[in-house]
Amino acid sequence: MSRRTLYRWKAALKAAGDNPAALIPKPPIAKRKRGKNRDPQLVKHIRELRTLYPNLGKERLHRLLVPWCAEQGITLPLVSTIGRIIAEAPDKMRLVPKRLDARARKTAAATGTQNTKAQRAESAAADPLGAGHDRTGA
Repeated sequence: MSRRTLYRWKAALKAAGDNPAALIPKPPIAKRKRGKNRDPQLVKHIRELRTLYPNLGKERLHRLLVPWCAEQGITLPLVSTIGRIIAEAPDKMRLVPKRLDARARKTAAATGTQNTKAQRAESAAADPLGAGHDRTGA
């Protein structure tokens, strides 16, 4: 054990009021994290573009942002930064379902409307006459 380690432990014990828990090693965490320095106008414009063009990827968004950023005087973010902005948004800036078929329609998996065999059997057992049948007997 080095002399420096001994003195560092001694100082840690003294600072903690002779509490031996102060000698438990702590994970090397940054004391201060650098904050995200993103222009709110840029984030708003990316959200608008994703509203106009649903499921538009970060590469195409980057190409659409080139003239807009030059016009606004905002530095153009990298493609990866645009991807992070989208990923950090709680809704992923997505207003349509994630999965679309070849004709840009919602798939059953995306809408959650796909009935399993068990669900169909359960609904048939609950309504033996079938949906829409007049139960009055008339």
